[in-house]
Amino acid sequence: MDSLDVRSTTVPEHLAYQERNRKLGRYIGVIGLQMEYKGKLGEKFKLLHVDPQTLKECAKETGWSCEILKNENGNYLVKIFK
Repeated sequence: MDSLDVRSTTVPEHLAYQERNRKLGRYIGVIGLQMEYKGKLGEKFKLLHVDPQTLKECAKETGWSCEILKNENGNYLVKIFK
């Protein structure tokens, strides 16, 4: 699985979005998206980016393990296994 550690950003707009998520009781890595193509809007959906520490904790709590295989500039690749 690949993901992005959103905590690694220094972009003010991204930091503001994360703070808004916190204030709304949401995890900071939940991102709302809507695609548009040739003027047509798709349905809104949410994308989840989980930071490595939270992923490891959740995996452990549910009987899984994970190993970070690659981590560069906040982008990471992880192996999740029983």
